[in-house]
Amino acid sequence: MKERLRNIGIALGMGLITLVLAELTIRWVLFGQGKAFSNLRRPELYARNYPDTTGAIFSEEYWKLYTLLGGAERPPATPHPLLGWVGHFDRTTYAPMYAPPANGRRPVLLFGDSFAQCVEATCFEDILNADSAFAREHYLVNYGVGGYGLDQIDLLYRQVVDRYEHPFIVFSMMTRDMERAMFSARIGEKPFFTLRGDSLALQNVPIDPDARAWFADHGPGIPSYLGRLVAHVVLKDSLASEAATVRFKEGMRRLNEALMRDAIDDMNDRHIDHLVLVFEPMYRSSYDPRYFFLRDLLEEMDEPYLFTGDLVRADGLLGGDYSRYEQTANGHPTEYQNRLISRAIERYVLHPESRDSLRRANAKMHALRLKEADPTSVEHFELAIRRDEAWWRSVLEKARDQGVSADSMLHRDAVYMHLEAMKQWSAP
Repeated sequence: MKERLRNIGIALGMGLITLVLAELTIRWVLFGQGKAFSNLRRPELYARNYPDTTGAIFSEEYWKLYTLLGGAERPPATPHPLLGWVGHFDRTTYAPMYAPPANGRRPVLLFGDSFAQCVEATCFEDILNADSAFAREHYLVNYGVGGYGLDQIDLLYRQVVDRYEHPFIVFSMMTRDMERAMFSARIGEKPFFTLRGDSLALQNVPIDPDARAWFADHGPGIPSYLGRLVAHVVLKDSLASEAATVRFKEGMRRLNEALMRDAIDDMNDRHIDHLVLVFEPMYRSSYDPRYFFLRDLLEEMDEPYLFTGDLVRADGLLGGDYSRYEQTANGHPTEYQNRLISRAIERYVLHPESRDSLRRANAKMHALRLKEADPTSVEHFELAIRRDEAWWRSVLEKARDQGVSADSMLHRDAVYMHLEAMKQWSAP
């Protein structure tokens, strides 16, 4: 018996030693200086991300690993002590690098992320500052910065706003900016806020000028890389638990509501004319709770806003081909969509009398999209048909053959699909 217990102890000890050596080996492979095993240096093999209707939300684990494992995008060589990184403006004075002379005109300041900054497309400042109607009494300055979350957008706004006299603010964000505000790093180290009761508390500033040292001291906190690798590759388990996901998303909503209210309350307290612009990526057609969260919030606050998806729909987008509006290579707006957005900004800035009609249109569109998100509604099937290029084309052909409008035929098909679905749902 003693011999058997001794053998079991030896086997367990050897197994433990083997696991420890394997763990040390994989850490050496991942974080050592060698260039081999690049196929193992992928953050998605070790980080737990959060499941979402629009695709997994990358976690802070992911973003820290992305940098530590040598991701293609690197932290800034000289981080900004408050913002982490900057865009096309002076890092000390915040003066824009590219802006026309004021010449007594009113500044229109655009804040946001890379959707505002623009990627490989003619941008808002180029469009509006070349527009004679707009440029007669206004000029646009673009303070969009790639990779920013709502936290950094708010911080930059506060550094800039007092440097201009009587500005008009276009405060923009992209729906996926909400998760960015939850992290202390996204490629580079960044500031972030926590909530203390209802108050925002700024964290992680000043930014450490030594990115290598900061990431070494603030690792992803993964207890076992070997265990995560086995779980991801063998067990196909790469997502956070349901409880962790619920906590993350609830924290994300609470934090971003506080950030949005903070920025808007500041503009209202200063009596600054403003417009909230929300960019909606179109490559994801699934229900996005961020969209409804933000729209509910802005409706509750009675704030003037534009959602880019509304502009695209009003322009006549039908079927599933978004290439006229969104670059397939990077998901950012095309020049065509930027011009649609620019016209909407110009209309709101130059024609105050149009603002009430915008509020009414927003409320109407919000009600419609709530119905479209309800799988038991006719509107849900109308949207599904419009998003399916072949299906929509068949509707147009039937409408032409029967001499009715496309909208009428669309409604008929949607009602039919709705009734068929109701039959299936009500079947025992």
